[in-house]
Amino acid sequence: MNKVIILAAFIFGMSHTSEAQLRTKSNTATTTKVISEDDKQILINHKYLLDALDSKEAWIRSNPEQLKQANENGWFINANNTRKEVLAEIALIENKTK
Repeated sequence: MNKVIILAAFIFGMSHTSEAQLRTKSNTATTTKVISEDDKQILINHKYLLDALDSKEAWIRSNPEQLKQANENGWFINANNTRKEVLAEIALIENKTK
């Protein structure tokens, strides 16, 4: 009789433990950090900067004289370095919120 009571208590305890773990896992899966207003503004500014670089590059490539001057001055190298830095900063901010 004692073995039956112990077995029943064990099964009861295990079922509640596993149910509690499932509830905990589902709650943590939906939890996300909120991005701050400063970080939102930085993301917006960085995305505008990337758009501006793309627009300027398209304009430079459409004008042969400007293309020659930009190549001589290393504009494309600087623009690519700037893009890499901005994308890295965007990635850092986005990873903070995950």
